Amino acid sequence: MSRRQFLEWEAFYRIDPWDGERDDLLAGKICSAVAASVGVDSPPKDHMPDWLSEEERRTLPTKAEHEAQMDAVFAGLKSMRADNGGNNRTPGGTD
Repeated sequence: MSRRQFLEWEAFYRIDPWDGERDDLLAGKICSAVAASVGVDSPPKDHMPDWLSEEERRTLPTKAEHEAQMDAVFAGLKSMRADNGGNNRTPGGTD
């Protein structure tokens, strides 16, 4: 992975971390499948912990805000690439 690719993923992760919540969803799906195997209908969300407080939930960005943040990140990365002659290398670097 090039340095630029790493920086793109790092920027993306800052806006939308994908670790814990995805793990909770996968565990919820497993629990839901186990419950279904014994005749209990329960969606994955029923088996997922709710980690956010009400205050944290109120401060989450809306979908539109989140999309605007992502657009800004990728516009900045595109601009950096254009400033670097259109290649994926860092200025003066080899990656």
